[in-house]
Amino acid sequence: MVVKNRKKRDSVGEDPRDVLLQSWDSTDLEMLDARFLASIRSQPSPLSDLISQPGSDADEVVSVSEASYPAPQEEAGSQGSNQDSQQEDGMPGPAQDVGLQLIKPELAAMLNDKPMARLAQMQKLAASLSEAGDLHGLLHLRRHMLAQCKVAQALWSVLPEGEDVLALSAAHYELALAYADVGYEPQALDHCRWALEELPRFDGSEPPPEAVKQLRKNVQMLRGEIMLNGKRPREQEALKCFLATEGASDLQGVQDPSTRIMCCQCQTKLGVTKLKEARAARAASLAIQDELALLREKVDLAWEKAERAREISSTPAILSTYAGKVVFDEYRNNKRKKRAQEEHQRFKEQEKLLLDAENEAQAEEEMEAELTAEAESLLNSSLDNLFDVTQAEENRLRERVGYSGSAKEHPLMVKLYRQLAHIGMHLAGVYGLMGPSKRKDQIRCLEEVLINHRAYEGLLPHPLVAKAYRELGAVLMEDKQYEKAHNTNSELFELQEKAYADKPASLDVARAECYKLKGNIYVAQSHLRR
Repeated sequence: MVVKNRKKRDSVGEDPRDVLLQSWDSTDLEMLDARFLASIRSQPSPLSDLISQPGSDADEVVSVSEASYPAPQEEAGSQGSNQDSQQEDGMPGPAQDVGLQLIKPELAAMLNDKPMARLAQMQKLAASLSEAGDLHGLLHLRRHMLAQCKVAQALWSVLPEGEDVLALSAAHYELALAYADVGYEPQALDHCRWALEELPRFDGSEPPPEAVKQLRKNVQMLRGEIMLNGKRPREQEALKCFLATEGASDLQGVQDPSTRIMCCQCQTKLGVTKLKEARAARAASLAIQDELALLREKVDLAWEKAERAREISSTPAILSTYAGKVVFDEYRNNKRKKRAQEEHQRFKEQEKLLLDAENEAQAEEEMEAELTAEAESLLNSSLDNLFDVTQAEENRLRERVGYSGSAKEHPLMVKLYRQLAHIGMHLAGVYGLMGPSKRKDQIRCLEEVLINHRAYEGLLPHPLVAKAYRELGAVLMEDKQYEKAHNTNSELFELQEKAYADKPASLDVARAECYKLKGNIYVAQSHLRR
């Protein structure tokens, strides 16, 4: 059962055009184009029976819309005769009726028009504008279509049997698409929200129709894409929108492959953000460690000064000795005690600074560990789900579509494998932050990227593959696997020679880099032998 939030008419005898006027706002009236109004005045009037109800002035309105506006003297002559009837019908007085008289012809034209037929014509024009690439013209037309849908909604408050419950929501969605195409993200998000608000609500006694579910899914997908790829990405909110398309609480409940891919992109970006924050926390922790070394030296120096001042103050200064009596120098003794107290106070201050720095360093380390764990969880989830989607899509292409080529020959497979490679590189960076305990996992992630490169040469971009070779060589050198590090460096050298065969300057730089890495491996190997 559909639950509609629509105001009922107060009285049966109320003029339907007054209901229409009350349901309109100034924005709707401003969006009506003059040429559009002029073109629909000559249309047939399917609602003439409704307009010509007893007690209404529909005949006057129709005559005005068909011919022209009355002359000023005719309006002045007829004003007095119609004043009493207007007051009896509850219409505004002569001073307030000028704007209403000017709007009534447009209202009559709207009542005589078929809103859905007009929308169908405008939809064809929108398709032609979209094919021509006129984005701003399409945006202008979509705004007019939204205004036409609002007119239709006002008419349906009078004639509910002709209502299309999805027209207004679909108009908001199409206008949001037009705004997104020209880069107006806030306006697009607003119309997405209004499109969801205009969708019919159901009380749970029956499931919503498939058209309602599909439109809600399209709106949520558009919201998610805008939030994910906008100028200010909001990955967490985008992920919620993508999950809402299928009513799932996590990624495991999403069945549609395209939706799962978008969710994986959200998780990947969230994981990369966490990885950047973890690296920033590591840099802050290293900077604090340098400060701690200086603070410890200052604390040790302050402790020595305080102890020396305490020892001096504990030995009283003697002013003179007379007749076996010792006269102490009170001034010097007080000065020594005061200095000892000051040195002790300085030591306490330095000790407090050291303690605060140690607490800050510990907090940064805990923050780094927390962010690294979150990044690992997000990237692992994204990698596993995207790998499942990739395998399913590859099997579908081979079995159902009959695709027999390699993965690098299909655009979808190329995109999915490249995303997997990027996620693997980020995950290797996460394991690198975790230290030697995760070094094997880091090597495994980098080797998986290079395995895909060897299996499908040219599938992955050259900068990504070169970066994987460099990082793998460095990790193998840290793990003291020098022979594998040499082999990795040799493969990097061959890769650079193929990539920069026609660019001598770039090839020289790449060779110098490879020779430097090779020298680093030999130096580390010689240190191990010693």
